[in-house]
Amino acid sequence: MRNGAIRAPPLYPPSFWSVFENVELGIPRTQNRVEGWHRRWETLVGAKKGVYNLISEMVKEQKQTDIRVARSVSSVVATPPKKDTEKREKGLRAIFEDRDNRDVLDYLHAIANHMQY
Repeated sequence: MRNGAIRAPPLYPPSFWSVFENVELGIPRTQNRVEGWHRRWETLVGAKKGVYNLISEMVKEQKQTDIRVARSVSSVVATPPKKDTEKREKGLRAIFEDRDNRDVLDYLHAIANHMQY
């Protein structure tokens, strides 16, 4: 509140956009894989005309999905993360797990400095 003005509540509260819980549970912070799939699907289906071509692509996609599910159930990693991504995520995880030993400003500085890599 500045100069006696009352601040309006945010349009999107932190509970909507915060990835804190994802980090805590080890869930990816981004949707990059989903966006990649959507872009690939749009390329496959967008270029094809007709119902039969669409059905054919859907059958192929289902087969690929079945393979990914089987790999996931058997704990086989489809594509291992890049070394720099893995290192960055491991460092962020260490900062996150040490958050109780830091004040808020130090915690935020550590995350910001680490994200520059």
